[in-house]
Amino acid sequence: MLDRYGLARSGEQTFDSLSGGQQARFQILMLELSGATLLLLDEPTDNLDLHSAEALEEGLAAFEGTVLAVTHDRWFARGFDRFLVFGSDGRVQESAEPVWDEARVRRAR
Repeated sequence: MLDRYGLARSGEQTFDSLSGGQQARFQILMLELSGATLLLLDEPTDNLDLHSAEALEEGLAAFEGTVLAVTHDRWFARGFDRFLVFGSDGRVQESAEPVWDEARVRRAR
């Protein structure tokens, strides 16, 4: 299982000695081992450097459950296959791609 998350070579290290990306992958692995089948992530890449964000993506790709993420990170969002757009009117629409264009998202001001 460590190999699936790219952690096989780090099996003897303490958590504190792992890189940020390794820690992120390890935490996802621990959630999976706990029986979690759903991850709810709120802006998961906000405080990660590029290497750690890529490692998080790799860990999520190995996760066999469902991942629901709220993100403004366009690079991170490209790895998902379904998107929900929450409108200011309370409507929720499914989209085949993320919606970034402000003209396509109407907001009450």
